[in-house]
Amino acid sequence: YLLNPFRLQQLGLYELGEKLVHTFRLNEIHGQSPYIYRLLDILLDFSTKQSNHLSEFMDYWERKKENLCITTPKDAPAVIVTSVHKSKGLEYPVVIV
Repeated sequence: YLLNPFRLQQLGLYELGEKLVHTFRLNEIHGQSPYIYRLLDILLDFSTKQSNHLSEFMDYWERKKENLCITTPKDAPAVIVTSVHKSKGLEYPVVIV
């Protein structure tokens, strides 16, 4: 892989993410595109609202990684796992208890 460490250090967070995705062809891995694009969204959001430093983003990621997730369309076929309390009043075509 043609990566220049000095050049990589000069890139902002989002540009670094794009460069790594492109270089390693991460967006070409079957079924992983939504996760890659979500990561790029998180990088862009963090770099514009908080900081453009990689070390600060890594600290942020360690604190928030459990809560960061991709969003799926409501009409997409999916399994929704929820508590009885939270599901009160919601209608589902199929319920498994």
